[in-house]
Amino acid sequence: MSAEPARTTTSAKGWTILRPRFTVGTPDLVRIEPGRTLICPARPGQRVQITELARDGEDATIVVLEVTQGMGTPRKPKAGAVPGIGEQITTPSTPGTSRSASSRRPVRPPGPTAARPSSRRRPAG
Repeated sequence: MSAEPARTTTSAKGWTILRPRFTVGTPDLVRIEPGRTLICPARPGQRVQITELARDGEDATIVVLEVTQGMGTPRKPKAGAVPGIGEQITTPSTPGTSRSASSRRPVRPPGPTAARPSSRRRPAG
């Protein structure tokens, strides 16, 4: 809906820091509180924080997100740190994880298969 890719703020120590911000709309009811950090699977090195939530009538939620990690510096902002207008973004259903539960590999229980020696041959010598 809107984007501020070059937005900066001043840290508690007086440093100018890059804090891009973008606003998205969704028909879904957002049940994550402001202040929560999320990871988008398409940008795993980046962290965004929900700064504002507002219902737009009965049919939409407006979410303001601030990029807090993985966006570059004020002098050299990283290209693509803020999604483009109209670009669809997704976050996992469990905030703070980079992969959804369905894409995680199952953990194998300990047992004979876990203790099997490697099939690689060691060089003689």
